[in-house]
Amino acid sequence: MRLFAIARGALLALALPGSLAAQTGDLDAGIQLYRARKYVEAKAAFESASKAGNATATYWLGRVAMEQNKWDDATDYFERAVKANDASSEFHLWLGRAYGEKAQRASVFEQPMLGGRTRTEFEVAVARDPKNLDARSDLITFYMVAPGVMGGSHEKARQQADEIRKINQYRGDLELIGIADREKNASLAESGLRALVKAFPDSAAPMVRLIISLQAQQKWDETFALIDGVLAKHPDEPTAWYQLGKTAAMSGQRLDAGEAALRKYLTVPPARGSPSPAGAHYRLGMIAERRGNSAAAKSEYETAVSLEPKLEDAKKALAKLK
Repeated sequence: MRLFAIARGALLALALPGSLAAQTGDLDAGIQLYRARKYVEAKAAFESASKAGNATATYWLGRVAMEQNKWDDATDYFERAVKANDASSEFHLWLGRAYGEKAQRASVFEQPMLGGRTRTEFEVAVARDPKNLDARSDLITFYMVAPGVMGGSHEKARQQADEIRKINQYRGDLELIGIADREKNASLAESGLRALVKAFPDSAAPMVRLIISLQAQQKWDETFALIDGVLAKHPDEPTAWYQLGKTAAMSGQRLDAGEAALRKYLTVPPARGSPSPAGAHYRLGMIAERRGNSAAAKSEYETAVSLEPKLEDAKKALAKLK
């Protein structure tokens, strides 16, 4: 029996490196497929490594499920990944995000429980790795939007922003500006954005956010100037394309350039948090309507509503045309 055990151990020792290499190969291939947005193929690659007990592969299965809007599946995968590796800040962060997505779609009876789980996972993610700025950022968003009974707190949000600023001034300032926005302090937000644009002239993000602020004030000349500045430095920035189209639709100026920018925007998959394709079609409808082309406007609004049935602005615009 002892000789059998020794022989078995030797065989395992010989087999294990190959097994690990296969898992690593499947994982690397899956990540490349995921980044290429080939989610079906990526899932197949991750499943192979996940079945072999690779927690990171299970985590990536959760990421695929999130891209496919399969929130229950995503939650299950992330829960399994966390169970296998509770020390991972990233695993806890994405489990919190999955709970958050479910909470947004849950009944009023389920929301408190899911909201609490969302907050807990974000807080654990920060505790596991205080330098995980994405986790701190998501926690800020939770604190700002959740009611007090679910753990919301503007004071705690500012504390997290201050901690981010100690690590990364740029990101911390962006978070503080976001808090000012949510608190309807437009003057503070705008002054903060102008300071950030001056301090970081090569960064697109604060410029785009300042553009949105100026749009709301209908400062069209300055808005277009900023957009042109962003595109001069970042010609392949999809968000700037969208904002050019949106500004054209809102102002009635530079309609041709605005339409071209929106159609270009629709050729690339939107990044997480970026304006939706439905929003781009809605703005194209506005441009068509400004040109007096009701048929084209109706078509764009219908497309917008079909893609995003809860897009109220598009539904109202469509109803008005009818």
